[in-house]
Amino acid sequence: MRSGGIAGLRVDITALKQAQAALRESEERLDRAQRIAHIGSWELDIASGGFLWSKETYRIRGLSKDFQPSRSNVDDYVHPDDLEGVKAWLADFRSGRRASTLEFRIRRPDGEMRHVRVEGEPIIDAAGHLLKITGTMQDITEIRDAEAQRRILEDQLHHSQKLEALGTLAGGIAHDLNNTLVPVIAMAKLGLKRAEPGSGAREGFELIYQAGLRARDLVKQVLAFSRKDTVDRQPFRVHEVVEEALAMLRPTIPSTIALEREIEPVPPIMGDASQLHQVVVNLVMNAVHATGMRLGTITVTVHAMPAVAPGESDFVRLSVRDTGCGMDEATQKRIFDPFFTTKAVGEGSGLGLSVVHGIVTGHGGTIAVESQPDQGACFVIDLPLAPTRILREEAMPA
Repeated sequence: MRSGGIAGLRVDITALKQAQAALRESEERLDRAQRIAHIGSWELDIASGGFLWSKETYRIRGLSKDFQPSRSNVDDYVHPDDLEGVKAWLADFRSGRRASTLEFRIRRPDGEMRHVRVEGEPIIDAAGHLLKITGTMQDITEIRDAEAQRRILEDQLHHSQKLEALGTLAGGIAHDLNNTLVPVIAMAKLGLKRAEPGSGAREGFELIYQAGLRARDLVKQVLAFSRKDTVDRQPFRVHEVVEEALAMLRPTIPSTIALEREIEPVPPIMGDASQLHQVVVNLVMNAVHATGMRLGTITVTVHAMPAVAPGESDFVRLSVRDTGCGMDEATQKRIFDPFFTTKAVGEGSGLGLSVVHGIVTGHGGTIAVESQPDQGACFVIDLPLAPTRILREEAMPA
């Protein structure tokens, strides 16, 4: 002061600090709740085109707080196939309509795709003008992945049920049908011996005999498919069986088709070597049929693979890839169904891949197909290695 004194003002801001602390605690609780629920909040200012995001929204999108979201740069992180839907959804708000919930995919900066669900609500002034759109964004990636996995498991269950139903049917009729075929085949064979060569009777007996053999083989396929037959499980090496099967098949494959091998020695698996031989023959002959008479390549690979997850065992991967006509998605969903075939009438029973599926699953393995129309197909089979304990008991070198 002019008099040399000091004048001061002391303000009690305890209430302000308490309010600020309460606000911080409230914001932390909200952020914690959003993080747990994987639901972020957002706000779009219509005039400026700028966004205001919560911390969880940044986390969902995989972006740092340094990123300044706006209509000009947020669209860059939306999946291109979903972008028009997002624009139409926002346009509904501008036109005065209340938009429904929207699901779309976003691309994070690291390339990872996430599924999100957004809901919005318009903020309108007294004159009825749209000022802002506020809403939530929920990360539903795990939910969609779980649903996809559930659908896969349901499809596998339905397929297993069909296999079991047909297996029960096959087991019930196989004995009677075989008994019926025995005299038919025997009498036809006897008639062939007695009939004059070149006569109409001999042609008839030949037709009956061949039809009987085909019927007998069909019964065998059904039994193999239904896994009613007894399997003699012994340790064997997949690469040896595959090499043997390819050596047998090579003379029957047209010269227009190249047969390539990428086969390495692998540890033994437990199972029936003759059944795996049948798997290789079926897959390679299907590849030949898919390629036809045009130039093409069939590639057969055998490799040892490490376990995918902790606690799982190593396995052997056998794959058969061709450059043939390929398959659409609808066909891929049915190829392992019994009696389904893309071949012409009389050219296939539709049991080949069903038999393959039954054999592979019977060995504790899995089979998958990757294909697109006119881009060939690749069948991938994974078979678990034989346990070391069994190999020691069988005295087979690992």
